[in-house]
Amino acid sequence: MQAKRRTLLAAMASLPLAARAAPSHGWQPRRPVDMLISYPVGGGADNIGRALASQITTQQKGWEIIPMNKPGGGGLIFLRALSEAQPNGGTIGICLSSQLTFPPDGARTQAFELANYTLLGAVATSYLTIIVKSKGPITSIDTFRAFAKKKGAVSIAVSPTFSWISNALSDSLGVPVIGVVYKGAGEYLPALVGGHVDLVLWAGGTQQLEAAGTIDVIATVAPQRMPGAPSVSTLKESGIPVEVESHFIMLAPKGMDTNIADVLIDVVAEAAQNAVFQNRMEALLGRPARYIPPNELAPLIEAQQKVAVEYESQYRER
Repeated sequence: MQAKRRTLLAAMASLPLAARAAPSHGWQPRRPVDMLISYPVGGGADNIGRALASQITTQQKGWEIIPMNKPGGGGLIFLRALSEAQPNGGTIGICLSSQLTFPPDGARTQAFELANYTLLGAVATSYLTIIVKSKGPITSIDTFRAFAKKKGAVSIAVSPTFSWISNALSDSLGVPVIGVVYKGAGEYLPALVGGHVDLVLWAGGTQQLEAAGTIDVIATVAPQRMPGAPSVSTLKESGIPVEVESHFIMLAPKGMDTNIADVLIDVVAEAAQNAVFQNRMEALLGRPARYIPPNELAPLIEAQQKVAVEYESQYRER
């Protein structure tokens, strides 16, 4: 019965909202629902989480979603707080799926196991990109390589989740790439604009920053090119054998009553596919947001976890 219900939800996701009846909810929260956010204020997950919280509050009569930032530790602080919350529907959270699949320093504790959470779905795809300061000496992967050889080494700002990627770039390009770990977007951009790092591994939208003449995108780490920027090549197309699929995912604590979980899944699906939320994501990310129901999302995360183990064994500090 449950499998049939999930299949129906997936089918409904392809229909225009006007053609679908609003879900009939049994369970209702008795107090405001806390939405934990794995990034600091201003980060990609923060902007998306707050937009989703606002959409749910607008759509669901009597609901109030309170965003609460829980950054730090490459997602560990967020995951611990969420896993320790009561599974009564009073706490949900949003993070990047890569924070589950690529734990900092390869520390695979229970907090990073998908089985320890209730998966509510993905509300948008994150196209990880490598960005540089606009009008600088680096304009592509090729000029990046040439610049690094001339300078002797280059630096890239990364989160704890992706501290290994500097080794991957070094091995593939044959030039020293130094990874500098920062907490998030609030630190990345000042470091890049101020000349403290040469590149940034960026998880959020780039459209507004590009339009302002602040940054340029030289590659995406995703398996495919970005819908909003088809001229930007992937790392694999540039000869670097690395690709990371990541989504902004909604989670809840493990052990939640099925009726509560079903309501939360429906509410997230309805909000994520609403035209207002979609337009907001278009403005933030420069592309439509892709909703993925839990039954389709879980295999994607599990597949990426296998890739993560491979990359960690090959590229972690050595």
